[in-house]
Amino acid sequence: MKRIKVGVIGVGSLGKHHARIYSGLSNVEFVGIYDTDFNRAKTIADKLKCPYYTDYNKLIQNIEAASIATPTKTHYEVARALLEKGINLLIEKPITNDINQAKELIKIADENKCILQVGHIERFNSAVQAIKRLNKKPIFIECHRLGPFSKRSTDIGVVLDLMIHDIDIVLDFVNSTVVSVDSIGMNVLTKHDDIANARITFANGTVCNLTASRITNKTTRKIRLFFENSYVSIDYAFQKAALYKKDGDKIIQKMMNIKKEEPLKKELEYFANCVINKQQPVISGKEAVQALEIAQNITNQIKEKINILRKSEKNTNKNILIVAGEPSGDLHGATLVKEIKNINPNIEFYGLGGRKMLEAGVNIYEDITDSAFIGGIDIIKHIKKLKNSFDMLVDEAKWCKFDAAILIDYPSFNMRLAEKLNKKNIPIIYYISPQVWAWGKKRIKKIKILVKKMLVLFKFEEELYKKNGIDAKCVGHPILEYTQSLKTKHEILQETGLSADKKIIALLPGSRKKEIKFILPILLETARIVNKAIPGIQFIIAKTSNLNEYDYNLIKKYGFLKIVSLTDRTYDVLKCADLAIVASGTATLETAIMDVPMAIVYKVDILTALLTKIIIRTKFIGMVNILAGKQVAPEFLQFNAKARNISNWILNMLNDPKKIEEIKKNLLRVKEVLGDRGASRCAAITVLENL
Repeated sequence: MKRIKVGVIGVGSLGKHHARIYSGLSNVEFVGIYDTDFNRAKTIADKLKCPYYTDYNKLIQNIEAASIATPTKTHYEVARALLEKGINLLIEKPITNDINQAKELIKIADENKCILQVGHIERFNSAVQAIKRLNKKPIFIECHRLGPFSKRSTDIGVVLDLMIHDIDIVLDFVNSTVVSVDSIGMNVLTKHDDIANARITFANGTVCNLTASRITNKTTRKIRLFFENSYVSIDYAFQKAALYKKDGDKIIQKMMNIKKEEPLKKELEYFANCVINKQQPVISGKEAVQALEIAQNITNQIKEKINILRKSEKNTNKNILIVAGEPSGDLHGATLVKEIKNINPNIEFYGLGGRKMLEAGVNIYEDITDSAFIGGIDIIKHIKKLKNSFDMLVDEAKWCKFDAAILIDYPSFNMRLAEKLNKKNIPIIYYISPQVWAWGKKRIKKIKILVKKMLVLFKFEEELYKKNGIDAKCVGHPILEYTQSLKTKHEILQETGLSADKKIIALLPGSRKKEIKFILPILLETARIVNKAIPGIQFIIAKTSNLNEYDYNLIKKYGFLKIVSLTDRTYDVLKCADLAIVASGTATLETAIMDVPMAIVYKVDILTALLTKIIIRTKFIGMVNILAGKQVAPEFLQFNAKARNISNWILNMLNDPKKIEEIKKNLLRVKEVLGDRGASRCAAITVLENL
């Protein structure tokens, strides 16, 4: 049997067990140990009857593999030195406390053809491996990892020390993209987080709740995984697993037959075999970085919330005016309010918005989102309602002491309101900037006078405002927080009766009455022409509950087509689509994020069209094209928005798969411009910092 020469660097509470186990493995020639505490190293060496080194460079000269069990803050420095000399490594978790350093170690390992394994020991727990063999996808997961305080690992918080084990296990069980992470915690005995709770939502619908603490009296290391009609409970410490199944009105418990083995021994044997066979481990640097990224996200959220809470103690009982004038603003406003209240629940919100903001806890004076005006002629037609709402807000500001106002998009209304509020010395925080880059830059001067803080969605907006002396911050696009489908494509097809064997075209006519009036007929006529060319082709329409069924009556006239619809489920609609025809607006970004090639359509009344043509300054109208800086999706606007033109594009696309792939590559670049999730949290923190 081939044996490898192995050493251990760091023989503290965990490293001494690495040394003990290596000294007894048949496929290992245990060379010795190194620790900065020479007395400790000598004590362990004497007990194991092995050499110890006072210079780890001398140990390195005699080994081909090693375990690193030093404090986390030293992992990068020690690991880099060994990897650069071609030594295979098992690094105790976390791989490092810095993501960039972790990625650098992976790169060095690849360049030197080294095995790099990370010590996520629970992967080798017999109970975990038994449940993994069930090959079932959980719907909900609950993790608890609690224990008494120890001076070990106080250089990192409880998330990186304890919770990261469960994060790794959850990622392995779920095997899906993380959609959102929401965390809370507190430092009690150290400067780092000592207790933490996190909720992770995945793209496939699985939700996980994790709790970790190092300030409890009793040690608990358990995980429960819930499946349809059953769940499993695992006790890591005792390597026990119980399966609970529904039987009529009862729950039956069955203890699983599990052979207990020392997880660390299994882990080290596996590492040695990977080195001998030059085989990549299942817990390589890549998997470790995935767990570290989430752990770091949780840690950062906790730090942010602790800092904001301490800074915002003075913000107790603050009153904020918040105004949103259309459905998308209502959605973004609701999410922002939830994030702010999550950090500081004592802040009260008042203003204009819709159902979502009301549910988020805003005291809504009036809902003007149900009409969702499209500017131009629409504003003229609804001027009375707008004026009444405007005057009412101005009157409220006279007697109600607002500490700040958050104005969301809707510039025709909100910029005028900002002028009135500014005169009353109410600080203005503007969320989702007026598109000054599209409609001309005259508004910039006014914004500089009126707005205290501008929160923008894109980096180029931030640069434009800062160039003009305006305090702006790019928080990212909140759309990334909503773009998810909790159902699989197969489930959606089953629900709607659509076939996976035939192409599916998504129709997104918009969310406003006027959009439905002008755009839906074009989309339905396009569907008729395409169906004539490809009999049996399928169509799915995205509806909104902001409108009633009467607004969609025209669909009934096209009952001879294979058309289905889903309400308030845009992402489910897009998930099963091969191509999409989309009304210009936020939906184009949603479609891009879902990787669906699209044609952009827009049509309004003649007066609004003429005014838009005079005012608008951009080459494109679709946000995907503006962000890409070129035409990623064709734009069929106003007089060019004809069913024949759009149907020709669809038919050409369906006959040319290479074009579809090229568009998807361009859409990927658009997604990169949108940045990462967490815009609402970032916006919430910025709002609180500016109160």
